[in-house]
Amino acid sequence: MDILSDVISVVRMGTPGGERVEWRAPWRQDFPDQPGTAGLLVVLQGTCWLIENAAEPTHLAPGDVVFSPHGDGYALADSAATTAAGNEPATTPPTTVTLCGGYELRPEWTHP
Repeated sequence: MDILSDVISVVRMGTPGGERVEWRAPWRQDFPDQPGTAGLLVVLQGTCWLIENAAEPTHLAPGDVVFSPHGDGYALADSAATTAAGNEPATTPPTTVTLCGGYELRPEWTHP
């Protein structure tokens, strides 16, 4: 564990969560606004597109990191043109692998 993780757990300011996700084309996942949550995304394998409401889509590749400090909504997709998520069974290898994490900040738990 690093020093920042130690400090966060000692001051109990929120709730962490994370998951490794394997995506298979075609795919799109919309993440709604979550005020009070900081998010982190790391592309581990393959490529994807970050789609935000007020910006042009951004192409992401392995090693790219996206940090969302205010919980603003966004979407991830295999293509900037993909508009709906695929619901097919997972029968092919993943085209993209990401590490997604979030930290729900709880103001009632602020350090004294």
